[in-house]
Amino acid sequence: GRRISLDEQISNFKETKARIVSIIGRRETKRLLKHQSLFIVVTGSNDFLLGKEMTSDGSFLSSKFESQLRKLYYLEARKIIATNIPRFGCTPFERDKNPNAKGCIASFNEDISSYNKRLKRLLTDLTANLTASTFVYADIHAMLKDILQNYRSY
Repeated sequence: GRRISLDEQISNFKETKARIVSIIGRRETKRLLKHQSLFIVVTGSNDFLLGKEMTSDGSFLSSKFESQLRKLYYLEARKIIATNIPRFGCTPFERDKNPNAKGCIASFNEDISSYNKRLKRLLTDLTANLTASTFVYADIHAMLKDILQNYRSY
């Protein structure tokens, strides 16, 4: 299948919300979205891997992502989890692209780390400034690392 951008997914959600309103009404839809829904947003990895629309520190990506998260909020999303970007500088794909590098591609991981720090601050700011919202930073790298190191626990 094709990759569906976050902007397109938000547009699809807007259409879905309109259909829900037509079935259960505006008030019940608002209550459902604000109080009983959890939105999980996993994004950014393709942008880093493919180098699309990026400054080296990911600032363009984070400013665009802020706008997208605000759109979700204005569509009544109040509980939003956003995952960070894992450190791709150690993947076979990146190491193969940089055969002269020894080990992980440090500069790639540094750019991702910079983006992740910016994302964490952004989510904290959005929670503080958008009424009744909760934006949660999910460290996907730490989760995957824990699964790999403690796989028997899962």
